[in-house]
Amino acid sequence: MAVRIGVIGAGTMSGKYHCPSLVALRRPKVTLEAICDLDEAKAKKHARRFGFKHVYTSMSEMFATARLDGVCVFTPINATAPVATEVMRAGLPVYMEKPPGATLLEANGLARTAEKMGVPSMVAFNRRYVPALVEAKRRAEELGPVTYVEAVQLRSQRLEPRFVRGTALHVIDAVRHLAGDVVRVKSEKRRSPREKTNIWMATLDFASGAIGRILIKPHAGCNVERYVLSSPDYTVFAAGGLDWLADYPGLLEVHVGGKKIRSKIPAKRVKVDDHVYWCGFYSEMAEFVAALSEGRAPRPSVAEAVQSVKLAAMIDTGKSGTL
Repeated sequence: MAVRIGVIGAGTMSGKYHCPSLVALRRPKVTLEAICDLDEAKAKKHARRFGFKHVYTSMSEMFATARLDGVCVFTPINATAPVATEVMRAGLPVYMEKPPGATLLEANGLARTAEKMGVPSMVAFNRRYVPALVEAKRRAEELGPVTYVEAVQLRSQRLEPRFVRGTALHVIDAVRHLAGDVVRVKSEKRRSPREKTNIWMATLDFASGAIGRILIKPHAGCNVERYVLSSPDYTVFAAGGLDWLADYPGLLEVHVGGKKIRSKIPAKRVKVDDHVYWCGFYSEMAEFVAALSEGRAPRPSVAEAVQSVKLAAMIDTGKSGTL
């Protein structure tokens, strides 16, 4: 039976990435039951474009009248926590854009609400589902335990004050996904006289015994996200994230024993726009739908995402300590 999905939010991310993912999953896995937005014109446009059955401007009305198995929340950051909370209080599984709340307090509150209501939750950290990073993680695990992981995030003219807690949260979570939970972080925030914003650096100790580093430079004249997974015997290089990054649709290199071996990202085998697939949005939506169909919890849950939010807050302020 198809999973009946409602969407709250008819903005840019919803229209460019998430709803096209739902359309690609629609037959036979998904029924596009309802779209809700405070702007009725936007909601109606989404309904026409993607094929939603019903249009709403009120969440409570949608919960009361639409037959839903799960709800996707694609709202501005300051609205995510209150909207997702209402979804969970209605007893519905929720899939939400990152970050899960505007603050660590809100993220913890969402995790508590999900536990109290007993409903599945998922946070849209698309880097966990980017094909290049998925394959890099698989290849590294085949070769043996990762002892070192590194992430570099470079951007051009990104001077907003909450860059680390917003955009850089993606690479912080990706590093956790690649190497496991963090037990300790040493953070440093610096700015040279010629820089217009800070540069953030963090050294990480993982529960697995691995170590890692993250470099975040929002004003670097390029748009790049690159990752390294390494041990004494191998190193895997990977890149990917969004369709406007330099290495799109993805980069993968595997080196073993000092030699580069043939590396290839698996080909796309589903009918969906390239940018939706290679940026991981299709696969993460497929995870949410599959989890609902199978009666299991999707990943990552809000509870799993809380450590990423906490790490981002610590790195942002240059704080060091245990987690």
